[in-house]
Amino acid sequence: TRPVGLVTRIGYDFDPTFLYSRVIPEGIHVISSKKTARSTQTYHSKTDLTDRTISLEWGVAPGLHPGDIPESWLPHAQFIHIATMPPMQQWRFLEFLKRKASKAIISIDTDIHFLKDQKGRQNAIRNFQSAHLLFANRREYEALWGVINNAPKAIIKKDKEGAVYMEKGKILEKSKADAVSVI
Repeated sequence: TRPVGLVTRIGYDFDPTFLYSRVIPEGIHVISSKKTARSTQTYHSKTDLTDRTISLEWGVAPGLHPGDIPESWLPHAQFIHIATMPPMQQWRFLEFLKRKASKAIISIDTDIHFLKDQKGRQNAIRNFQSAHLLFANRREYEALWGVINNAPKAIIKKDKEGAVYMEKGKILEKSKADAVSVI
């Protein structure tokens, strides 16, 4: 019911018309000299969808920065989601948005890949402590248990069991997942 803005960088190999028909195009930047970021995930278990190997081709993704957000969007933004990206890159967005879109509710997501080393984990924790709403899967929840259980609001994605909404470590809502076949 409200306009949706997407801030992303895409490479020469992505057809942006798909995006333009669904979102406000001002935040979509085509970088003609590089490919779009790609990830390939290989799942090792049919029951635990977080048991996976990920290969990444960063392409244009590392160049994404807060300056890609159209300034005109910031005073009116109500909800902003910072998608999965390296924790230091997320931090730049968080700091910028806290200053420029101070009324917006900011949600953030991470990936277990970024929690494997101490520095990445510390940076992810700092990011989670700065956001209003956290998204984590089962493994990320286990890795960041204390942080998430003390978070004001969090959504824990639990694969085929659905998801739970928590406030200060208490589960307030549960949602079931649709049955799908993973390919």
